Amino acid sequence: MKLKYFLLFPLLSFCANAGSSNDVYASNDIHEVQQMVKIPAIPNSMSFAGEDVPLKYFDVKEAIQRELTVISYWHASMSQIIQLNNRYG
Repeated sequence: MKLKYFLLFPLLSFCANAGSSNDVYASNDIHEVQQMVKIPAIPNSMSFAGEDVPLKYFDVKEAIQRELTVISYWHASMSQIIQLNNRYG
């Protein structure tokens, strides 16, 4: 008897969910926003804390590129960095 109810509940739930329609994307008024996403250029030489960054190593160059890209498109963080630039820079 318990097995009957145990199997009946998921079956009814599935049928009820399958019968409902989701018209979230039914509207034809979808406007695409064109974005221009560019990866920032990596300089030929870079220094951090008074020492040269070894950009000749691929993994270091890749990590710098990742960090520059994240910082460039992380607008809230970039705004804070710009505001704190006069204090620490």
